[in-house]
Amino acid sequence: HIEWEMQAPIAGDFKGFAISRSEENNGTFTLLHDKLLPQTARKFIDKSFLMDKTNYYLVQAVDTANNVSSSFPVAVTLIDSIPPSKPIFIKGKIDSTGVVTVDIKKNPEADLMGYRLYRSNAAEHEFSAIKEGFLSIDSMGRDVKTVYKDTVTLKSLTPYIYYRVEALDFNHNTSEFSEILKVKRPDKIAPTTPVFKKIKSTEDVIELQFALSKSIDVKEQILYRKTDLKAPWEKYQILKNDQLTFIDKNVKKGTIYYYSMKAIDESENASEYAVPVQGKTYKTGVRPPVEDLRITTKNGEVTLVWSYKDLNKETYFVIYKKNKDGQFVRHGRSLKLRFSESEKNKSIYAVKVFTTDGGQSKLSKEVSI
Repeated sequence: HIEWEMQAPIAGDFKGFAISRSEENNGTFTLLHDKLLPQTARKFIDKSFLMDKTNYYLVQAVDTANNVSSSFPVAVTLIDSIPPSKPIFIKGKIDSTGVVTVDIKKNPEADLMGYRLYRSNAAEHEFSAIKEGFLSIDSMGRDVKTVYKDTVTLKSLTPYIYYRVEALDFNHNTSEFSEILKVKRPDKIAPTTPVFKKIKSTEDVIELQFALSKSIDVKEQILYRKTDLKAPWEKYQILKNDQLTFIDKNVKKGTIYYYSMKAIDESENASEYAVPVQGKTYKTGVRPPVEDLRITTKNGEVTLVWSYKDLNKETYFVIYKKNKDGQFVRHGRSLKLRFSESEKNKSIYAVKVFTTDGGQSKLSKEVSI
């Protein structure tokens, strides 16, 4: 709403008023209506004003000879309660000296005054304001600063530094915070070394229990294995970061296996090798029993026959026979899958497997005529 006064006396050839507008007080003013306002007009309503810019108005009195008398330009202060849009980071990086460069995508608002930059050592911690880049009210024609420099230490156990930014306009309306920018420090610190806690060997597997590296930037934990202590370590398994045990099933009985571990972080820094441990599966000595044991009589002889899938040169069989007290006692020996004796001595029989290295099976089922 524009209002003005016209001091008396009013000239007889006065014709009417012209209202103009410009973005600058000494710029080019543009007429806001097609025809002159009448002599009695003392106000004008502008519905086409510019929301995001400064509006300067000029009132001119015009006579019948088109002579013009102008007021001074007057700026209208708009009530602006709309904040800038949420800022967007383009990128951020840290050089080898610890200088951080943060690049912000410029907001589209014409009344953008600048940005306030915040920093934190963790995404969940409180952010502190560290930089401001604001234009003064009389410098709206200049570019807003969108590139900011910061300096951080490289000697830190936290691998990242975190930034947020907010935008402000000339009425100090403040935008919401940007998304968090996560900038990685150049990492020269190796992760902590994994530790073996326990090793357990059984007949068929070797079970390892360990505590993995707790460094937060670890990307993989590697298990190494070898059978010769003097040989170089061979990568054997990539472990999960929450893994506490590993069961090695790819083992041979009687072979000693040596194990170690390493942690690798996102900057390819490697920890020291874990103190090695060793394991070896062992033989229990238990052999499988004979199968399909049968007994027959013919021509005055009792014959036992059976089958055994693991038969070799180290295998022999002991035949057991029940005595008067009902107990099985050793009665004979055979290297073959059969045993014969006189039918006069027939009784209740069973067979047991033995090997020359001390192994033996359970007693077979009993058979009798």
